[in-house]
Amino acid sequence: MHYRIKLYYLKSIRLIIFCTFFLCAQQGSCLVSFDAAKYVNPFIGTGKYDGPSRWGHYGGAYPGAVVPFGLVQVSPETRLTGDPLGYYYEDERIYAFSTVGHMSGYPSGSAGKIKFMPFRSTGDDSADYSFFSHDSEIAEPGYYAVDLFENSIRVELTATERTALIRLQYDDKAPMAVVFSDVDYWDNNGQNAISGKSGGYYFYILFDQNFKELKNYLVNFDHESDHELRFKIAVSR
Repeated sequence: MHYRIKLYYLKSIRLIIFCTFFLCAQQGSCLVSFDAAKYVNPFIGTGKYDGPSRWGHYGGAYPGAVVPFGLVQVSPETRLTGDPLGYYYEDERIYAFSTVGHMSGYPSGSAGKIKFMPFRSTGDDSADYSFFSHDSEIAEPGYYAVDLFENSIRVELTATERTALIRLQYDDKAPMAVVFSDVDYWDNNGQNAISGKSGGYYFYILFDQNFKELKNYLVNFDHESDHELRFKIAVSR
């Protein structure tokens, strides 16, 4: 008898719990919103670890923009030569921004392909690098931004699964230019588009303005009034 009473109450409690969760789910009143993204720090793993490690003492992580399972990871690189390659938090110079091919967590894993670097142009000259400060650097899930001191350019990066989106902002009217590297070949697809290949990746670049000159992987723009340049890099394999 007591066993049947306990079983009855147990079934009743289960039914009450089920009905409560069902009603809450229908009305949304019991659902708790939790923004886990605000606890993500993309800079973790971009420095050096002094303890024992199978793969070396550098984390090999990148702080740039990426979405879950995305082919594109658009991110800065502070080292193009030496060991490790890619992004290292203690460095003070940015040499380029890479788009794909990162292997986060491995030695030089923050190094990628289809690199580009914006600068202010008066001809064929280009800036090999630009100093930057972590004070102007922002890294969040899906977003990265930094000020390039040498060129007085604000760089903002975001990404979808297969496309990098870049916005360059600047104050004065000096001409803007973007130099690309780590490219096998490319073709002019009109006044504001380029297609090409880098390693096993095919890409299509679309600018929001017509370029003035296209020469040796260098794209020059003639900005007389605008203070912003946007472009997309779509990638496939």
